[in-house]
Amino acid sequence: MGLKYHLGCGLNYFPGYINIDYPQAEHSIVQIHADIYADLMTVKLELCEEIQSHHVYEHFNYMESLALLVKWTRALQVGGILIIDIPDMEILCRELAKSIQGQDLQRIFKITRLIFGSHEAAWAYHINGWTLGTMSLVLGKMGYSVIGAQRTGTPNALFPNCGIYMQFKKEQEVLGIDKIARDFLSYYCDLPAQGNLLEEFNQQYDILMGKI
Repeated sequence: MGLKYHLGCGLNYFPGYINIDYPQAEHSIVQIHADIYADLMTVKLELCEEIQSHHVYEHFNYMESLALLVKWTRALQVGGILIIDIPDMEILCRELAKSIQGQDLQRIFKITRLIFGSHEAAWAYHINGWTLGTMSLVLGKMGYSVIGAQRTGTPNALFPNCGIYMQFKKEQEVLGIDKIARDFLSYYCDLPAQGNLLEEFNQQYDILMGKI
């Protein structure tokens, strides 16, 4: 059997997986149970058959999130499975707009927390947002196919803790995935007016990938 990783495990220890999370000192309200205590940006993953990440990916910025996809793709064998579970931005934004229109002020506070994170620790901020469409676009270029996606949560609840659970299969090795990641960084810029911003994105990406 190949290795399986559960990244950002928190309280949810998965038997049969290598569970990885920040050291306990980085957590303020939960008791972490992990096999390895490490930063997900720098931990070395061995060749594996599965990677799972549940409500962790949204805590990484534009450069970090694309760097993680590259690192995870390099670690996964062909035929391997990547599972990413994140807040459902499509549903949450729709529910936020409905609450603003209906002046449901209490609910606006709750949805804002779901979109932007709980803020109880240095890492507990949601600083990026993805949909099934954007994730499929990037991973499709990196050699994956979508094999499943399920929505979770109750959209019309007072606290609509809605997520989207996405499963991808690595179908092939694709050359030049660093360039693919860089190309997607340019999507965040209004080019050519923000060429300096893209240059900064690329420099930070290089640092994350150990190129600088």
